[in-house]
Amino acid sequence: MPSSKRREGDGGVGTQIDFAGWQVWWRGIEFDVWQARYFDPIRYSYVVQSHIIGRSPQEAFPLVVPPSTSSSPILSSASAADLLILEIAAWNSEVRDAILVFDSGYWQVDRKLWDSVQKADWKDVILPTPLKSSVRHEYRSFFSSERIYKDLDVAWKRGVIFLGPPGNGKTISVKAMMRGVANGEGVGKETKRVLYVRSFHTYAGDEYGIKQVFERARREAPCLVVFEDIDSLITDNNRSFFLNEVDGLEDNDGLLMLATTNHFDRLDPALSNRPSRFDRKYTFPDPNKSERRQYAVYWQDKLANNDRIKFPNKLLDEFAAKTDGFSFAYMKEAFVSALLILAGDETNDLTFPRELMAQVAALRKELDSDK
Repeated sequence: MPSSKRREGDGGVGTQIDFAGWQVWWRGIEFDVWQARYFDPIRYSYVVQSHIIGRSPQEAFPLVVPPSTSSSPILSSASAADLLILEIAAWNSEVRDAILVFDSGYWQVDRKLWDSVQKADWKDVILPTPLKSSVRHEYRSFFSSERIYKDLDVAWKRGVIFLGPPGNGKTISVKAMMRGVANGEGVGKETKRVLYVRSFHTYAGDEYGIKQVFERARREAPCLVVFEDIDSLITDNNRSFFLNEVDGLEDNDGLLMLATTNHFDRLDPALSNRPSRFDRKYTFPDPNKSERRQYAVYWQDKLANNDRIKFPNKLLDEFAAKTDGFSFAYMKEAFVSALLILAGDETNDLTFPRELMAQVAALRKELDSDK
């Protein structure tokens, strides 16, 4: 099997089982497990059959189940093999170190997104202090307030929208929230499931996709459900179906829904102006002068150990003054471009302050032209 990346080597050897048998011991009981893989010419596909053969009668199995499930007809009449299968299925359905993503018509485990989310930290998120505190409070208070919602006879569900121009911290804030929820931040380290929706499209249409999303969300509740770029997810054809699911014709207890949009004006008023669906809207504006200086300080700290980079304090104020109207994405581009120019300089004649401000000037022309 070739490597996924050439730099990782020539690849390795994979194993495919066509016919095999194992002896399995589980809770003191012995089983034979057989597996066969063969080509079915009628289906024109490969078929895998697995057989579990129990050597011990049901009476020999020391059945111990929690009180809440002891009356279950499935468990009370289950054989040892049945319980083995249930335990394997429960273990196999656990999502470990991954985010469940709905895309291309089905749920899939995304470990790359999980890795990206784990790198997001609120200390790296530069926002106005009230906004940052309010956003963090949203998920902390929601998952710890079930009893309060019930006592007030209010449905335990909530919807939040992050809106504003691109490049101003929505994405990293979403990832920081996902990390906080997944790691149990603020709720006694009690982890919650995070579901991420990229598209509703399925072979059976958007309505089927929406149904799949909410069925899984209700099954995983309490959980966080993230709708990326909701203005592109909701169309005239699927809008009413989505609204019905959000309104909770079925039980939506425990669902915290987070949506993002760069084009709030494109959202249907039934979503944007209906508190019972998406209760709060948080605007991520272009950073002010203080926040632009704070972002420059972030880069100054990041480059502090680089002997080639001289980053004087006076550059902080100059940068903040010259970047009015810049988003965080634009400011990042200025720093990255300046560093790349320095990396390719073999004469050592270039200086970081001069190149940084040259990039700011170039981006200013681009920004003014776009406006």
